[in-house]
Amino acid sequence: MLEQRWSVAVCGAKALHKAIAVCAIAVQPRLDGHIKDNSACLIAVASDDGGIRLLDQETGVVRIGILRTSFSTSPDKSIGSLLWLSRTKLLVAAAADLYLFDLRVAFDSGSRIITSPSLRLSAIAADNIGSICRLREHQVAFCDDTGAAGILTLPDAQNDGTGVQVRWLTRSESINERAHDKIASCLVSLRGGDFLVTGGLDCNIRIWTGGRRLVKEIDAAALRAQNAGTAMVNPPYVYSLAKTADGTLLAAGLGDGGILLVPTAALDAEGTAATTDVGQSAHGMNRAQRRAMEKKAAKEERKKTVPITKSNPLEIADHWLHSIDAHGFGVTALAFATTAQGTLLISAGNDKKLRAFKVTLASDQRVLGSELIKSVELPNKTNALAVHIHEADDTCTAATLGLVDGSLVQFAL
Repeated sequence: MLEQRWSVAVCGAKALHKAIAVCAIAVQPRLDGHIKDNSACLIAVASDDGGIRLLDQETGVVRIGILRTSFSTSPDKSIGSLLWLSRTKLLVAAAADLYLFDLRVAFDSGSRIITSPSLRLSAIAADNIGSICRLREHQVAFCDDTGAAGILTLPDAQNDGTGVQVRWLTRSESINERAHDKIASCLVSLRGGDFLVTGGLDCNIRIWTGGRRLVKEIDAAALRAQNAGTAMVNPPYVYSLAKTADGTLLAAGLGDGGILLVPTAALDAEGTAATTDVGQSAHGMNRAQRRAMEKKAAKEERKKTVPITKSNPLEIADHWLHSIDAHGFGVTALAFATTAQGTLLISAGNDKKLRAFKVTLASDQRVLGSELIKSVELPNKTNALAVHIHEADDTCTAATLGLVDGSLVQFAL
């Protein structure tokens, strides 16, 4: 458990010997017939100089590179998030833009370099996009540094990306009220896109239906202060979110070193109903019909939005929530891993530690307890973490970490 497999330096150095940090990782567990070794897996790694490298997960050797100049000539256009949409399609969030790269271009040509995206969506957000996730087959959600979060339907290959409409998440009927009051740092979808969870530097975790209606929220600052009983040194900013493979458990990594566990059964127990999103029934419509349907659905959703007031709270009952004092400083990355030992929660923090917790659930999915089973000292702070899923039985075989010094380290699970 957590035995190091390999470590590689994938990034160079900036002026004055400042390291180029790894800022995002995404693992593609399985590739199709465009490469010889069908069992191989690539790790997409982005660095804060705008470069993207695709590494063999077994060896750490770079197999394909995506040039920064293929989507930006600006050195300040850093990458915020990576998302595999399919076995060969990688979605990249860089600054306020989204880019889709098709790996078949490299596989078919035998080239190790991808020089241009197959789709470019410019100025989708008002500020840097910090996280992207898949909502449904053709839909993605994203959040940015203004605190906004939105949902968009990706255009088909024949569309150049013009006219793409973003449907924003708002907490009330005011269209100017964003999903979070400060930077929206992370998000994850639940139950096939029926729910979307966002976290921000306002110390709030918010749960929305796929139709953009706010249904629950968790005030991490109030909860952690209540549990600690003393003043916190660092605020519990919500830095990271993760979910189990079956979506039964949600974890939030906090700036005070804590981890908050939330069973998604709480949504059912407290009567939260998911809303069907328009993307499910818009197949076959032309653009004008889809826009009309989306406007109608958005209007209906705004009518359903529940205002956040003391007389109508959105909080999840405390007995559903479980808090772990996991790290000495902020928890920057989280992932759940299904192993022979059961479901483990893997976490990394600014205290330069990698830790594994075993979580025990009751029959109603409430968290009975959490046990630290392994802790490893790392050479530097972690910016990103991803686990590798074995295709045959969906178990996790390894965890790869991207560090602020530009290196990747892989551990066996």
